[in-house]
Amino acid sequence: MPSKHKSLIIEEYQGYSTSKGVELVMTLHPQMCLVLFTKPRWEHHVVPFIEKEGESIELVRWYYGNAEMVIMDPTGRVLITPELRHRVGISKEVTLLGLGTSFEIWDKTQFHERETVIAQSQLSDKVNALPR
Repeated sequence: MPSKHKSLIIEEYQGYSTSKGVELVMTLHPQMCLVLFTKPRWEHHVVPFIEKEGESIELVRWYYGNAEMVIMDPTGRVLITPELRHRVGISKEVTLLGLGTSFEIWDKTQFHERETVIAQSQLSDKVNALPR
């Protein structure tokens, strides 16, 4: 993969400041995308949730076992390791979704295929019913 595809750029967004290096946690989501959290968000919200759900050792293994500490550089770039790119099928371009206090990172093609399936499913009725 060319080096220009090895990082993604995140604009300033709820706790993600591009003015200095920021510690982040990137982990694999069961829907086969990556999830990116600030380190404080991971430590204070995600970890307690995972530990509360501790009856499910599989959940603990999934999130902890796939978590990697990453540093956002001053220009807002984050390196996605080859292993994580491979696990979620990121080949060239990504789709970055801001979800309030985290980001999901998807392979662009896979995300658009997923959107098409959702648009054709019963979920589309629920989405259409949302206030605009």
